[in-house]
Amino acid sequence: GLPDFFPRWHGRATLRAADRIKTLVAETIAALETAEPEDRGALASLMVDAFQAEGVAPDDIRDEATVLLMAGHETTANTLAWAWYCLSQDEASWQALAEEVRALGRPPTDLEDVKRLPFARAVIDETLRLYPPVPFLSRRSREARDVDGHHMPARSLFMIVPWLLHRHRKHWRDPDLFDPWRFMPGGSGVPDRYCYIPFSIGPRICTGMAFALTEATICLATLRSEEHTSELQSLAYLVCR
Repeated sequence: GLPDFFPRWHGRATLRAADRIKTLVAETIAALETAEPEDRGALASLMVDAFQAEGVAPDDIRDEATVLLMAGHETTANTLAWAWYCLSQDEASWQALAEEVRALGRPPTDLEDVKRLPFARAVIDETLRLYPPVPFLSRRSREARDVDGHHMPARSLFMIVPWLLHRHRKHWRDPDLFDPWRFMPGGSGVPDRYCYIPFSIGPRICTGMAFALTEATICLATLRSEEHTSELQSLAYLVCR
């Protein structure tokens, strides 16, 4: 709750690490600005071009890109690790994923391939339900409100816990069971849009949600199509244990 002008104290190692990250991202953005169109990554180019068109300051563009790179890396990696763990405990899901990837005939390469991988996406959705990479969220209220009979003053700190919400027996059938079929066509699905929030919800929803879901689905199907998935499956089980 301190004002922005109030100094924050960080260790020298933290400051040096932050400087390295800022420099790397700034250099990447500068390279994008001078690169030929065919050599520019689509997502990064769209983001940089949009910010520049709106007159966003270079440092702000750098910070937004840093959030996308840093927050979107470990969360997807965590999701994939838990997905392998869940699959290692469920032979039926493991084989269903194998059959879907086998029907595709090759590792996925584009968005059209992703549309043909509904079960791989369902595995990711169910993994996010059981093991959300951001297990709790915090929000500070802008105004006073009465919530379920409790008065909450302005600037109250609220904690939203997807880890618990996604396992609430009032809303989910067999909430502790890994069941990707609930997210398949004809499955029970999400009982309420506010009961499933691995990417938060509302105005502060994660801007990288669609990208992360696509990335995770492609990675899962690609790894499942390789020859050594049994070793990956065993490794994920050991790591998560």
